[in-house]
Amino acid sequence: MVKISACIVARNEGRKMRGCLESLKGAVDDIVVVDGKSTDDTVKICREFGGRVFEREPRSGYGDPDRVFALAKAKGDWILVLDADERLSGELRRNVRKLASQNEFAGYMFPRMNYVFSEDRWLSHGDEYPDYQVRFYRKDAVKYDTRVHGRPLVSGKVGVADYPILHKQAPQTFGDLWKRCLAYAKIAAAQDVGGIPRALRPLNGAFWFAWRFAVGFFVRRGFLDGMDGFKVALMHALYAFVTNWYLFWQGQGKKVYL
Repeated sequence: MVKISACIVARNEGRKMRGCLESLKGAVDDIVVVDGKSTDDTVKICREFGGRVFEREPRSGYGDPDRVFALAKAKGDWILVLDADERLSGELRRNVRKLASQNEFAGYMFPRMNYVFSEDRWLSHGDEYPDYQVRFYRKDAVKYDTRVHGRPLVSGKVGVADYPILHKQAPQTFGDLWKRCLAYAKIAAAQDVGGIPRALRPLNGAFWFAWRFAVGFFVRRGFLDGMDGFKVALMHALYAFVTNWYLFWQGQGKKVYL
């Protein structure tokens, strides 16, 4: 029988980890958790569910390099990647083994239902849905782009399975999103994601701010999610702008104050 490993990167996620692990019951054979030296009960909870925990020094803002580490430790033939604030939907839990048993695809992407501001309401329009994520793949068919927001590089066909992942970010405020936006923008700037000449960064940032907001709020109908849809569209636009702003000012040798 095909074996499935779940890989999770976490740090101080005790409040959300239990729900994530509960959703994996019966769906996977192996749970690998890379923990960034948590100071809460994250590790204890993971071990209660039979997780194999590997502690590493915490990364600055993103977990992609730790996912590569988790992949190397996984025992399964197929890898299922989740964050601590994500859960398998009932449909995905019931069908994940069937997906792994076929031979046509080397990986799958799933839609993600994002609960951003409310624990009871997911955003069903704009950039937040369907928000497809490649999260399930054969271990021998994947490599990772470890830059911020890097994607798994699957060697072979990737199928689309309409069994959603539930992303339980809520409750959080616009301020919480802004802090995360700044953290990711700094990392992206340090990695120089995009390769645009620094002299053109202010213009590029202004263009992408307008483009990302227009696409998320109008083209993808984020306005149907009301004020929450507006806030999310604005945050995606700000991320594009701030990343370019960082790159421009760093290229001028000036201190970044955000």
